[in-house]
Amino acid sequence: MSPSPAPARVDFFPGQRLEPGDLRAAQDEAREMRWLHNRALHDWGVVSGLAVRGERGASSVRVEAGLAHDELGRELILGGAVDLGVPPVAGPPGGERTFQLTIAYAEDADVEPQRRGGPCGAEGAVRRPEGARVGWREEASADAGARPRAGIDIVLAEAAVSACRLAAPLSSAARREAAGATRPHIASGATPAGATAWRPWPEAAPVGVATWVSTAGGVFRATPAYQAHVAGERLVAGPPPFVVDGQPHVADASPGGFELRVPLVSGVTPGPSRSHVVAWADLVRAAASVLAGFPFGGLVPPDLLLAVNGISPQAGALVAGRPLLSPPLPPPLSRVPLPVRGEDVLAGAAPIAAAVGAASPEALLADNGVVPPALEIGRTLVGPSAGVPLNPAERVRVPGVAGLLRDALRWHVVWLGVEA
Repeated sequence: MSPSPAPARVDFFPGQRLEPGDLRAAQDEAREMRWLHNRALHDWGVVSGLAVRGERGASSVRVEAGLAHDELGRELILGGAVDLGVPPVAGPPGGERTFQLTIAYAEDADVEPQRRGGPCGAEGAVRRPEGARVGWREEASADAGARPRAGIDIVLAEAAVSACRLAAPLSSAARREAAGATRPHIASGATPAGATAWRPWPEAAPVGVATWVSTAGGVFRATPAYQAHVAGERLVAGPPPFVVDGQPHVADASPGGFELRVPLVSGVTPGPSRSHVVAWADLVRAAASVLAGFPFGGLVPPDLLLAVNGISPQAGALVAGRPLLSPPLPPPLSRVPLPVRGEDVLAGAAPIAAAVGAASPEALLADNGVVPPALEIGRTLVGPSAGVPLNPAERVRVPGVAGLLRDALRWHVVWLGVEA
């Protein structure tokens, strides 16, 4: 920190006649002491906020509210978001011009004060807003007054401009923070669902899709390690139905963003499976099969057989190898055990197997881990999944895939960046 004269402490005495200069000196002394504190204990640069947003092709950028210090210790306060037009330059033929987006202290001459009239026609400023000026500077400018002043114009981002638009997303590589990070800088974000601009990739002979992901809001100074995945639906109802999916990877990473590429390899993938919840009617069918093998089975309703064995529409199971007791029969029979065979259970499961597309009742129970064969009220039995086309070329390797992913499936990118 460069030396500076000690501020003079303002004092007063009883009966003193106060003039504007006395009160202004007291205010200046407090302000200079605060600036001295900032210079002594804090570095200059961005303190908080002041995130910048500007996408490739945009004609304006946005600077969010925040606070910075310049090298004199002055506070550069932006109380709300500011939208700023891109410099109206065409750029050199076949090239771009680089501009710095900066924030600087607003001197008294730069702000419009609140004024008030006094006696005898006097008038003057009574309130002067503490603010900051956001604008464009150009390091390569031939005009020295248009170049950024080191430590005075705090660089928030750099912009490559061509044809009056951003030729690339804003870069935060030249941005200076007031204090170095004491731990890795982590930021995350997502592209908008229903508005992410997908395109066939590569353009000449597409094998997948890609989209540019801006991470300008993360304010990275160096290229971080990115992780990203695609959120959204995968199944297209059709007809005919098919699945769109792939393994995404990050390419062309920079502090301001990256391109996410998703190869779409064609094939077949398991589709949704049909299922059935075992109900009372399924057990009644199995009980009827049990009674069919009993000489007096025609005398006993199947639902009564289940009821007298404690099996109700709400709970209970039929398990192969566990006998059921018949209802009371005329003497000398009384109650007799009725064995539950595997084929009885399979008879109850046969309609279920047909409904969910299983090859057989045996396959249905085995695939669901039901050993020995059993039917239990409330248990869900799932049939085999049918194969569904994965990324059929005639549907995903065409220009219209961008609209399908954006509108119907609402594909968007969720990302995380870690800067060491």
